[in-house]
Order: sequence, then C-alpha cells, then structure tokens
Amino acid sequence: MTAIQPHDRVLITGASGVIGVALVSELRTHGYTSIVAVSSREYDLRRQRATARLFREAQPEAVFHLAARVYGI
Repeated sequence: MTAIQPHDRVLITGASGVIGVALVSELRTHGYTSIVAVSSREYDLRRQRATARLFREAQPEAVFHLAARVYGI
C-alpha cells in the first residue's frame, strides 16, 4: 500500500463534523487539492444506492470514513 499524494482525489464522509472539518483543513494545509467532502445532508450512506452514487460521482482514490450518527453527550 502506498501513501496518498496531494494530487489524489480524497473522499471524506462526515466532513461537517468536528473531526471532518479538522481533517479537511489539515489536508488543504498540506497541499491536497482534490478533496470531496460530504455530509449526511448530501448522501445518506445508510442507503446502498446513495452510497453507490457517491462513489460513482466522486471516484476517490482514498477514503476517510468519518460519518456517524451523534446524539450529543
């Protein structure tokens, strides 16, 4: 396995959460230019068709799956 490179298309699910926002910022800081950041408002990953559509549209080379249902502390 090789490390992701700044030119690779990176998909981040859960990108509107605390960790997702931080990861997007960190990747951009390090020169990553092809970031596909999505939230549950855009794709309901509990639905197979929505998930398949996301991967078809994004065509990622790397995925950070941070999506989760969080109900507070």
